[in-house]
Amino acid sequence: MRPAITACSLLRFCTYLNREDEEKVNGDEQVDLATQLEAVLVRNDEGAGMKKLIAGSLTALALVGALGFEAKTSNAQSADLISVGPGTAILSPLPCTVATSGHDAAGHAVALTAGHCMLAQGSDVFVGPFKIGHFASWTSKWALLQSDSTSDWAIIQLDPDIRMDETIPGGVPIWAFGTNPVAGPLTKFGTTTRTTHGTVDEMADNVIHATNTSLWGDSGGPAYVGNALVGLTSAIDLSSISAGIGTLFSGIDGILSEINSRPDIVGYGFTIG
Repeated sequence: MRPAITACSLLRFCTYLNREDEEKVNGDEQVDLATQLEAVLVRNDEGAGMKKLIAGSLTALALVGALGFEAKTSNAQSADLISVGPGTAILSPLPCTVATSGHDAAGHAVALTAGHCMLAQGSDVFVGPFKIGHFASWTSKWALLQSDSTSDWAIIQLDPDIRMDETIPGGVPIWAFGTNPVAGPLTKFGTTTRTTHGTVDEMADNVIHATNTSLWGDSGGPAYVGNALVGLTSAIDLSSISAGIGTLFSGIDGILSEINSRPDIVGYGFTIG
């Protein structure tokens, strides 16, 4: 059997602000996008030997500086042309992927992605240069750039002019929530590696381990069986990265259980479509 998956994130990102332009993350203030991210690999201090990597982060080291995030500007020209659904590429400012979109019990238009994609609570989310919404709710286990694959989720509340889609790029529709698979085939879609196929080889503590290939930018993307969403991409298993395989997914059972235990949050009663 594979070693037990711990709740510790094994690749942590330390955030350092440019002190000349520092803006503190308090109230409505935003993090300065000159923020520098330093990746620090740390080992599992319980000795289990499992290593994992947040599946959405290293390319952001270049992207944050390169984009400068001028995306705050005009949304009006083409926001009404944007559809958000399973497989949509987003920036927050980390490059990530949407698992699915739909509505909550209160009627909000919402989308689901990985919690570690959120750098600041309540921050805006973009498709290319266009704002599509903001993070409105997130896992109780959220920590800055630290992935806990047992419950790695966040809800994006979509802006009123954003359309929704149920189809993954390539043509597979996601119509429903499934249940955590304990064995068998699993397909995932991510912004970077697109569609990859694998097999579930372990399921424990709401973490699905499968042999699918994933890379940075795939975080939050849908893991599905048939037309049912069963999880979202959370981390890469570095113990098998030389072979290009090994992904940890947060299971949809645990995600929905936490969301629906919190009736006051945006996303409560999430349904697809």
